[in-house]
Amino acid sequence: MTILFLLMISAAVGVFYLSLKHQGWLHTSLPKKFRIVAAVLAIAALACGLYSFSLGTTLFAIVAISILLMSLFPFVSLLKRLPLKKVENNGH
Repeated sequence: MTILFLLMISAAVGVFYLSLKHQGWLHTSLPKKFRIVAAVLAIAALACGLYSFSLGTTLFAIVAISILLMSLFPFVSLLKRLPLKKVENNGH
């Protein structure tokens, strides 16, 4: 259940991020209706977390994971845009 909790809260934050106007992963953001999907995933993650942890631990984990992912997701789009450098083999 713990892994399911982590996957669900990560999916909820990911869907919510992709529905924002200034996200950098997709050419156009997801429709705002997908924020409802993100909320349902977050509530399901809360249920899975309560099965494994106490209420305080679950709420702390949801907030901490959400903050971590929402601060890291913008940097993934920057990595996507980096050109790959060719390594030349000079016979060494």
